[in-house]
Amino acid sequence: MKSYVEIELRLKELFPDATHPPYPADSTYEPADEKWISKHLNGFVWKTLAYFKLLRWRKTHDCDNKSRIYMVCAQAAWGHHANEEKDAQAYAVGRMSYYTGRAWHSINFALVGEDLKLRPIEPQTQRFVYLTPEAIRSCRFWEI
Repeated sequence: MKSYVEIELRLKELFPDATHPPYPADSTYEPADEKWISKHLNGFVWKTLAYFKLLRWRKTHDCDNKSRIYMVCAQAAWGHHANEEKDAQAYAVGRMSYYTGRAWHSINFALVGEDLKLRPIEPQTQRFVYLTPEAIRSCRFWEI
């Protein structure tokens, strides 16, 4: 379990030029687990998007909308699987916006393991992706 302060310090280290909400959403976070995300969370996100017929990109439902849904689904799935007596209040999955070289793009990220390793996630495909160091440095907004 990690405190919000630990999470915030790690994100400020990763994204030094980015803004973020001025308040903590929760006081404790469970570091993410890639296997749990792949096995449980991504299927839940896909089913949620499918239910609302939002699997395809639309002008009215693009990357920023999908990244918000992914983040909310992560917290809902964590709330379902967590043990209230011993587990953290939230799961270390958030969203960020970065510059692709052509436009701004919003994706999700997981902070994995005790060292809070950054693992970007493309919400439109529910897959882990690689971001270049330049893309990570271009981040101007994060939320967890």
